[in-house]
Amino acid sequence: SSSLECKTPYKFNIHLLGEKGAIMDNKLYSHLLPGQTDYAVIPTILPDSGDVSHHPFRMEVDEFVQAILYGKATRCDFFDGYKTMDVCFAIDESIASGRGIMIS
Repeated sequence: SSSLECKTPYKFNIHLLGEKGAIMDNKLYSHLLPGQTDYAVIPTILPDSGDVSHHPFRMEVDEFVQAILYGKATRCDFFDGYKTMDVCFAIDESIASGRGIMIS
């Protein structure tokens, strides 16, 4: 989500939740760690500061410029996005209809 109206410190939260554990920013909890009673903190650089020198933006822009200048394909192109949306729409349709949906 994004908001340009909110006056708040910059945050970039990462929450990955699964049936066998969770990652929340730099904290890890997993059933694979016997005796764990709370999240383990992993010391790392988090993306929630204004310093974006470690973010992949420059590499992404460089790859895009190379694609334009030299007619190269990018790693994630329009067709990857199209396939992703095709799957998302099929999931929605499956949930609404209660049946499996075939995609090409």
